[in-house]
Amino acid sequence: MDKIIDQKTLQTVAVGAATLRVLYDLGAAVATEWPGLLGAAILNPTAALATTTGLGYAMYNYPPRLIGKAADTPQPTKNSRQAYTMEKPKRIKLHEVPTTFQANPPALGRDETIQPTKYEQLGLNAAENKGGGETCANEARDVEEGSYLTVLPENNFCKLAGIISVDDGTDLSQSRIKEVRLFTITEARTQRFDPDAFTEKCKLKIELANVPAGMFANCRKIQSVEFTSTGDVVINDSAFAGCSGLKFVSGTENVVEVGKSAFKGCSVEYLMFPKLQRLGGNAFANNDGLRGVRMNLEMSGTPSAPWGWFYGDLSEEVLISGGPVQDETYKRKILEYVRRKPKPRPKREMEVLRDMRKLMTEDEIKETQIGTQGKENGRMEKEFLTDLRPHFDNEFNEALTQVSAAEDQQRAANARAAQARRDIETARQARLLVVELESGSEPGGG
Repeated sequence: MDKIIDQKTLQTVAVGAATLRVLYDLGAAVATEWPGLLGAAILNPTAALATTTGLGYAMYNYPPRLIGKAADTPQPTKNSRQAYTMEKPKRIKLHEVPTTFQANPPALGRDETIQPTKYEQLGLNAAENKGGGETCANEARDVEEGSYLTVLPENNFCKLAGIISVDDGTDLSQSRIKEVRLFTITEARTQRFDPDAFTEKCKLKIELANVPAGMFANCRKIQSVEFTSTGDVVINDSAFAGCSGLKFVSGTENVVEVGKSAFKGCSVEYLMFPKLQRLGGNAFANNDGLRGVRMNLEMSGTPSAPWGWFYGDLSEEVLISGGPVQDETYKRKILEYVRRKPKPRPKREMEVLRDMRKLMTEDEIKETQIGTQGKENGRMEKEFLTDLRPHFDNEFNEALTQVSAAEDQQRAANARAAQARRDIETARQARLLVVELESGSEPGGG
């Protein structure tokens, strides 16, 4: 142990002495420039030795990292005992923030978007930066030319945008939107979207009150859509046709029109249009995962077209409430939907309520308490099923009663049939016994 300590100590002292020699030579060369420094080293050689020894130890254990062009590659040291990986630091400079971010950040919200248009030596300039603005407090990393940025107003922190607003002039090149997961489609957007315009499994917030025909057709990357307009919303023909990745649609409380094939070929599970006034043909066709559609209960008799024109070969496992066709075919579809739910009636009711809850607004759920926890839950759900209006058609309650009654009748019939079979068997055994007794043989004898 002493030998090892002595070797390391000698090694450290040797490095320190070499460093002292370099400093001494440097001090001698510039003695006329820095006489004070040189004098201090001469007058106090012990302090100078200690300082240079420490510097030597640090240089020996921590290889230098050069800044600038020389930082492209790792800098080796003569006595390195460990491999060091050094990458070139990102030197993209600060980004300018529009003055509006500083003037009124609360109105803009926590995450707001800058759409830069030009890459310069000093960084990405915001297209809206007309008043100068202030710079971000950080350096953005891995920013490609033209990438969209997001700013957190409270600390001017820049990052690659996860949210952007989209109008007719927005460039949706993949290099610009690679981190974007939420696209706000503004009222200024009128053009159709290219099928590859968005990112995988993204969400759209649609501010449009009138969604043009085919606007999002075949945009397979969209996973979720939310309508945010507070007024009446019209979804025109084939607006989302072919959006095979679309699973979730919300904010449809104000939708009054859904055009032909509007959601054809999607993967939506539940659709709710409680204020719907007009429905186009095959609006929900080819949605293999569809489980429920809720529509306005007051639409009955508005068109003359039959069930098949509106819904095609829609599966009988789909809950359909309201809508333009509420004839005998409609009632039969409700009955088939209920009949396909599991037995017995309590479990069947639970499954129906689960689908209905998916087709209700948050306010309606709070009002009815459907699916909530508590001792009163069962009682309130029974009351809800007794009178489903104004939310759903009372045909569902009638179907539940009818199916349960039919099952009760079937069980009773099965019980009577089983009893009849038992009675027949008992009579048969009695006849065999009489025959045996009349023949004089022992009962049960061979």
